[in-house]
Amino acid sequence: MSEQLEKNQRYVYVLLTGTNTIIAKLIRLYTRKPFSHVSLALDAELEELYSFARKQRFNPLNSGFVKEDLNKGVFGADKNAKCGVYQVPVTDEQYERISEEIMHFVKNEDDYSYNYLGLFSAMFGKNVEDDTRFLCSQFVHYICQKGGVFLFPETDMLIRPFDFHLQLEDKQIYTGKLSEYRKYLDSQYDMDSMYNEENYAEAI
Repeated sequence: MSEQLEKNQRYVYVLLTGTNTIIAKLIRLYTRKPFSHVSLALDAELEELYSFARKQRFNPLNSGFVKEDLNKGVFGADKNAKCGVYQVPVTDEQYERISEEIMHFVKNEDDYSYNYLGLFSAMFGKNVEDDTRFLCSQFVHYICQKGGVFLFPETDMLIRPFDFHLQLEDKQIYTGKLSEYRKYLDSQYDMDSMYNEENYAEAI
């Protein structure tokens, strides 16, 4: 990680999760894949984390654009939720464009809703296009495209969460319990700090 920081490279982060909710279990049962949800973050700590999901922990019908929190809601309640974190390199321009697109959703949150119809039609290989309704995977795909980061063909909106793993497997920086991700991240920064201190000591 120290080498990456020295190069001052910009990144966005894709988070894949498999929680213990009934809907998440049904999605995994249907897809036979370990992850049922995908989110996009602007920082390694996943503080600026966004997706389309339920707005209240116990009400899956009230869903839409959300800023997610690892310590609250579904994520905070499921300490055993599995996850994968993927570090996607971007240019400064791409990062700014992605940030601007996300901020558009933040400012106009009430204009967007969850694509329930798309969830069921996708099971039959059909896409329901609506610029105001998104699945989590459609949202991440859409934002990346708007930012000039093309992970999948531009017209392909039948993307499922696990497809991001297949596309970004070589960029995975963590896999394990979501509740332990930030501890892992802290340990990596501590190792970088030790490495830099040792190099400084040797230099003098």
